Amino acid sequence: MDVASTVTAAWHGVESADIPEGFREVAFREVLRYLLEPAAPPQAQPRQLAAPTGEGKANATVADASVDVVDEAAAVAAVAEHTGVGAEKLERLFHIDNGVVKLLVNHQSLGGNAADKTRATAQVVTIVRKIGMGLTETPFDVIREECVRKHFYDPKNFASAHLPAIEGFAVKGDGKNRRLEARSGGVTAFPALVDKILGEK
Repeated sequence: MDVASTVTAAWHGVESADIPEGFREVAFREVLRYLLEPAAPPQAQPRQLAAPTGEGKANATVADASVDVVDEAAAVAAVAEHTGVGAEKLERLFHIDNGVVKLLVNHQSLGGNAADKTRATAQVVTIVRKIGMGLTETPFDVIREECVRKHFYDPKNFASAHLPAIEGFAVKGDGKNRRLEARSGGVTAFPALVDKILGEK
C-alpha cells in the first residue's frame, strides 16, 4: 500500500469509528504512525551466562541484566574446578534460582546457632557468586534474604557481629552498601566447610 492509500485508509478508519470529535485527530495520527512505521525487530532472547566476569560486576545483584539467566551446570562446574569440591556435593548443597543462590540443606546442617548458620550461608553464597557467577562481592542484602528464607535471620547481630567475623572474607563499604568478598583463605577453606555442612566429616 502506498503512502496516499495508507493515509486515506487511516482517515476512513478513524472517521467511521465511534470516537469523539475532539479525539479524532489524535487517533488519526496514532493509526497513521502504526501503519507507516516498520515493524520492530524481534527482541533478543536472554543470554545463557555461566559466569559474567570483570571488576565491573563487583556490585552486581540478581537484578543486574547481565545475570538474568545463569547456566547452573556451568556455575557448578566452575566452582568445582576452582575449589576442588566435587560437583555431586555442590549439587546437594545449592541451586541457582533465577540468579539467586539458594541452599538445599536443612538449616540445622549449617550450624548450632544463628551466628554459625549465618556465617556458613554467607560463605557458600559469596563463593558461588564469585566463582560460579563472576560477582566479585555479595551485598549483605543478598545474604540476609537467604537467612530469612531459611528462618534463622538474627537482625540484631547479622551485620554487626555475624558477617564481619568470617575468616578469609572481607567486608567492603558501609551502611546499607556493605558487601562481603571472599579472599583466597576463604576459598581454600571451602572444601572443609562443604564437608561439614553435608556431614561428610
